[in-house]
Amino acid sequence: TRFECDCGREHYASLKFVSVRKNALEDLPVFAQKLDFKSLYLICDPITYDIAGKRCMEILSAAGVKASAVVLKHTGFDEATLGELLINMPDDCDLVVAVGTGAINDMTRYFSFRMHRPFFTVATAAPMDGFASALAVLNINNLKTSIDAQTPTAIIGDTEILKNAPYRMIAAGLGDLLGKATCLCDWKLSKVINGEHYCDRIVELVEQCVADVLQNAGKAKDRNPAVLGNIMEGLVLTGVAMSLYGNSRPASGCEHHMSHYWEMMFEQAGKRPVPHGTQMGVGTVL
Repeated sequence: TRFECDCGREHYASLKFVSVRKNALEDLPVFAQKLDFKSLYLICDPITYDIAGKRCMEILSAAGVKASAVVLKHTGFDEATLGELLINMPDDCDLVVAVGTGAINDMTRYFSFRMHRPFFTVATAAPMDGFASALAVLNINNLKTSIDAQTPTAIIGDTEILKNAPYRMIAAGLGDLLGKATCLCDWKLSKVINGEHYCDRIVELVEQCVADVLQNAGKAKDRNPAVLGNIMEGLVLTGVAMSLYGNSRPASGCEHHMSHYWEMMFEQAGKRPVPHGTQMGVGTVL
């Protein structure tokens, strides 16, 4: 629903369903059937297929929902990956499902957008806040490129899967969420100093996401499912906040500038950057 806000702008987000709970994979056929999708195309890599893709296929089969899956052989998330997705897509596909996290989501986001199909996300980890984003970051001609795409229609995060993600990804998700504290501070400062437009309702949404996680953040290292669920929810909702506002202002500030600088330095040195959310956590402390 589009709504007029007290800030003077109209806000809108296209996300319809979010399920973050134990055994949330069971909601995949439920959401698909509610929206009358008949033929699902699941996109996985060899790791995410074992983690969740195979189970998704079993659940869909049991529910009588037609589905096929591709297990990517081209995992550079570049032009070759796009070609593999196109070649394997069933003719009657009406919904694409990303099974994974950042790179798989971005490729699915762009592929489904260009094929004029909606898409769902089944998260296998929660290391960043881009789940609800409409932008895709792809490797085009060996250069990381941001391209307009679309927001998922549904996001599913099974806490029994999220708690088993590599710890570096759990820590990255926590770091990305805690970074919202400094980015909101930047926004408030810019409101006072530069007269920048500001939305209290969106700020309150993001602040609540951080507060819900901060009080139990120490339990993340213990892989507490409830805490990891809160982190996932917070990352989804901060993504929704960006969608509502129309740009990244509610979730990106000085800590992101540091991250972008570090990533360029890593790339120029021929090294692989550490996870984005880890950089956010360090940038927030600095």
